[in-house]
Amino acid sequence: MSNNSRARKAIPTEKLSTVKEIVDSNCNKLLGEMKDKHAALADDIGISVSLFYPAHPRVKSFYSYGYAGPNQQAITPATIFAMGSVTKVFTASLAAWLSANGTIDNLENTLVAPILGPSVSESDYWNSLTLKDLATQTSGMPKNSPGKPSVNLFRGHEPSPLFVDWWNNTNDQNSWLADLNTKWIYSNAGFVTLGFAVVNAAINAGLASNYAQLLGNVITAPLGMNDSFVF
Repeated sequence: MSNNSRARKAIPTEKLSTVKEIVDSNCNKLLGEMKDKHAALADDIGISVSLFYPAHPRVKSFYSYGYAGPNQQAITPATIFAMGSVTKVFTASLAAWLSANGTIDNLENTLVAPILGPSVSESDYWNSLTLKDLATQTSGMPKNSPGKPSVNLFRGHEPSPLFVDWWNNTNDQNSWLADLNTKWIYSNAGFVTLGFAVVNAAINAGLASNYAQLLGNVITAPLGMNDSFVF
């Protein structure tokens, strides 16, 4: 029997049962801990786990625990979860992809201001900030900005006037400039800024018209992540 033939053999049922026992034990324990820690949300906490076996690509196992939604429906592999900051990985990956395919220069040498265009004013900060600074959380920007700027990014709109005003606040910029490339600061606002820069670069190159389309073309569709989306 060839190696390829052996690779396609079904995984023995007893092995899958053992895997299920391990996943059940750990996930039920984690679910209990999460409910204890977030008592107010105890009725709306769930876990969904997917296991993929590289040697057996046809075998995909899904395990779901808990309930969600106003009708307390059982968690399933199709339940929608807010994935939090995984979008930061997507956004940084999109920036790296644009650099790798030659749409932009390397991230360290690519200034953000020319890509954002008239949305940002001439200043020492914007004349220094690079895509690498945003992608590596060394932009000096604080964790958050006023409003919810990611909504406009993910829905394919221009940056909100509130976010643009924040970008151009001289007092804020002085603080950001002092911290630029001197420390790591976890910044949601910085990654939304990176997202708008990535989208503008893609639009200018005719690669996509918005964040969702670029994400689909470059990451989720090629990986078969058909149930992943931004909103």
